Amino acid sequence: MQIPDIKKHLPITKVLSHYNIQIDKNNHIRCPFHSDDKPSCKIYSETGTFHCFGCGATGDQIEFIEKYEKSSKHAALKKATELSGEEINAKDVMGIASKGAAKGKAEDFAGLFARQIASLPRSPKASTTATAACPKGFTAYASRCWTITATSRYLRPFRPLQCSA
Repeated sequence: MQIPDIKKHLPITKVLSHYNIQIDKNNHIRCPFHSDDKPSCKIYSETGTFHCFGCGATGDQIEFIEKYEKSSKHAALKKATELSGEEINAKDVMGIASKGAAKGKAEDFAGLFARQIASLPRSPKASTTATAACPKGFTAYASRCWTITATSRYLRPFRPLQCSA
């Protein structure tokens, strides 16, 4: 889940109710970030943001959690994901997959691509031409096919195998 998705599914009013903070009729609260006698922190429900006119604290739902719990952004994102009620992927908390997960996805894509090419219908003439091109039994795709490797980011033209026999 990415940060914009978390913000979309988590209204700031839900965050405030989780911490038992009541909003008055003018959408103000007593600022939890400094000692406050009168409500000086304005809550903007439409944009999911807050601004304190006393101490200058401002931000969105995630920044509110981060400041209220005095935690890191990563911990605040985990908490916001819990509050939004959405599924969380431990490897993809901030919308940035780890290098291992990205490599796995590339390998999955390469395998899918190879299976799709293998399942393409072949005419009998094309099949006999591919196998007859090399006496050692190597088969090759047509020159218009493309290959992808798990570590490459780009598709490369497939070059048929050269047989020295």
